[in-house]
Amino acid sequence: MSASSIISIQTSGSTGPARQFDRDEITWRKSLELESSVFGLDDQERCCVLASPAHSLWRYVHFRATQKNCAVLGADPSRLAGLHGIAEFAPTLIYTLPDFVPLLIRLGAGRLANLRRLLVGGGSWPTGMERLVYSAMPRVEIGLFYGSAECSFIGHSSPSQLPWYRLFPGVQVKATSEGELCVRSEMTASPEQWVNTGDCVELCENPMRIRLLGRHARLLRFRGEWLHPEPIEDWIRSRFALEQCALVALGDPPSRIALFYSGELPQSESKDFGDLRGQIALAWPRLPQIHRFERVPDWPRLASGKADLEALRLWAG
Repeated sequence: MSASSIISIQTSGSTGPARQFDRDEITWRKSLELESSVFGLDDQERCCVLASPAHSLWRYVHFRATQKNCAVLGADPSRLAGLHGIAEFAPTLIYTLPDFVPLLIRLGAGRLANLRRLLVGGGSWPTGMERLVYSAMPRVEIGLFYGSAECSFIGHSSPSQLPWYRLFPGVQVKATSEGELCVRSEMTASPEQWVNTGDCVELCENPMRIRLLGRHARLLRFRGEWLHPEPIEDWIRSRFALEQCALVALGDPPSRIALFYSGELPQSESKDFGDLRGQIALAWPRLPQIHRFERVPDWPRLASGKADLEALRLWAG
């Protein structure tokens, strides 16, 4: 096997530092083939990736453009000039993460007239976000995908099909005794082996579908119960129209929960956010009472672009 057939890549660092590893580019060619088939992509798409250059999605989209000999633009969401460049590039296809979709909405249909497909992965789709997308870009088709740097594409969905993801062709899945998803397919970095994704899931057969519950590493344990914070965060972000939010356990052992957020919470009737606490408790009765609400003006991110949870803990002091 020649050195040119090996791609050096890194994980996205969902809950910590990124990790470097190598994979055979044949697995990415298979990913490209199946992705094009599932989402109905043309060979000559004008591809844009709106993500951190450290994210594996950035590298994959550039690989796709090289294989298809089509135009590509990498836009770093942390750089304002990169966002202006998207409109000038006039993409037909944009790949991005859920956190950065609002940036595209602000650009709007007038500056993205050629855009036909928006493919979003690397996180959960915010409830109701599609209404804002269609309002700004009515001709755009939204495709959602679930995968990882090690496994490429695992499942695909659309806002109307959530919370379930159908499997990409040829993908086999199983769950560990702790509910973590294991995958085997021609698209993984190790096609002959089962790869543990680190995500907790619910499986549904006939046809096989997966429902994402959250990262195993982010499980919170209170009062002898395990809680997945991600679905609760999605609900809070949607309910209160926040830009970002994260539930973080404080103390060792954890005894309190803080809600970190960016954006503006609605005016509370009490100084201690008692009415907002009540709304959250009514929707999520198993969640312990939120001890504190912390507005973070400059949302901390890992190199991948995902929330830096350790930085939020340090913020709490």
